[in-house]
Parts: sequence; structure tokens; C-alpha cells
Amino acid sequence: MPKERREFRLSQEHLEYIEKIKIENDLPTITKALEQIIDEHINGGSVDMKIAKTVADVLHEKWNKDFVRTKLAASIASRQTEVILEILNTFFNHFKPVESDKWFLVPTDKAEHGIVKAAKTVVKERIANNKQKFENNRKKGGVKDE
Repeated sequence: MPKERREFRLSQEHLEYIEKIKIENDLPTITKALEQIIDEHINGGSVDMKIAKTVADVLHEKWNKDFVRTKLAASIASRQTEVILEILNTFFNHFKPVESDKWFLVPTDKAEHGIVKAAKTVVKERIANNKQKFENNRKKGGVKDE
């Protein structure tokens, strides 16, 4: 492409930045430095940003399954915590202990009480409702995916 001579007035700060790019990239002229700055702007970022994106893509490819598993485990733990809170809330609101030494543990894998089943259902419905609200909000443009 043929080059055209132009005159520009730039601040000392901008001139120093162009000179810095020239030196850092071992470019022969300030014109080449200015062209590189413009090319990087047009192409969506510097070489450093392209390297960062490549690294992020490699990490995503290599570790995404682990991240998903961790997220799933945290989600399950959160759900179980909510179930426990619902049960405790029900328990403390409806039952009054007569003597504290008469309490004993009944594991849910041995005998799951109806309250536990109800609490699981409530938590499952709450999570589904929250997901639906999130999706509706995202469709309206309120939440953006990364």
C-alpha cells in the first residue's frame, strides 16, 4: 500500500509511548512503531494479549473437566447444606426437647424421615426457580456470559 505523508500534533506522552514501542520491538522508525500500534489496535490487542488468550485456551482445554467437577461438588455440598438448614429449621420450630440426654442419631441412610424428603424437594425446587430466574435475566440482557 502506498504511504502518504501527514503532519500530526501529539503530546509528549504519546510521542514517548511511540518511541518506547519502537525501542521495545527493535523497529527502525517511529513510523513502523506507529503502524504496529495501529495494527495491534485493529487486530484486537497486542501480542501479549494474544499469548494470554492462547494460555487461557490451553488451560481451559486441559483443566475444564476438573473445574466442572469442582463446581459440581461445590453445588452438591451447597444443596446438602440447604437441606440440613431446612431440616434444622423445621426441627427447632416444631419440636421441643424434653431432656437433652434423650436425643439420639438416626442416619438418613438407615431411615430417611419425611421431613428430609420434603426438604430435598424444597431445595430442588428453589434451585430450579433460581436457575429459571437467571436464564430469564440473561435472555433480557441482564447477565452476560464470559
